[in-house]
Amino acid sequence: MFRWSRAVEAEADRHARVGQTPVSSLRAALDWDSMLVPDPTDNGTAPVWDTSPKDRHVLAAASTARARVVLTRNVADFGLADLTRMDMVAVHPDAFLAATMSESMYVATLEQMSAARTRAPNTPGALHAALGAGHPLLHERMMSVYPEVDQLPTNEAAPSVVFRGELCVLCGRHLEASRQVLCSSCRVRTGASTPLGA
Repeated sequence: MFRWSRAVEAEADRHARVGQTPVSSLRAALDWDSMLVPDPTDNGTAPVWDTSPKDRHVLAAASTARARVVLTRNVADFGLADLTRMDMVAVHPDAFLAATMSESMYVATLEQMSAARTRAPNTPGALHAALGAGHPLLHERMMSVYPEVDQLPTNEAAPSVVFRGELCVLCGRHLEASRQVLCSSCRVRTGASTPLGA
């Protein structure tokens, strides 16, 4: 289950791209108030030392929610010592989706998305191409599903770090080696390759 605090929501809304629906609007429209956790205070939250000061409230909210995985585009801002001490990992959404989505789940998702759209991209293949611009790891993982579809070009720089932590994002077991997102058992179960991390 996804959880966040109002402070994290406000930050996400500030960083929403033109045309994107703000998280606060989605929460209101879909009645997601149960997804909110209280904004953390200094009382009762674990101390954070090697995470960027601008992202410490995110880690504190994750701790309040008892989360194990922090999905963020700013993985490099989260300190490994803090994550390890709090039994958490930080992972880029692209690496998370590439590691955890099955081909059948991906196809079903794109079919559902395309059926709800009237404007392009409004076919599964076109959505796959468009998603590739911002999610190259996911696009590469799903190339066998849509082999004739190239990803659209992007003007975004690739993130320097897509994963940080010592636990499998699915089962929470300790990873056998660094730079992995899934343990060997979960890689076999999902059929996923291993996106690289820090």
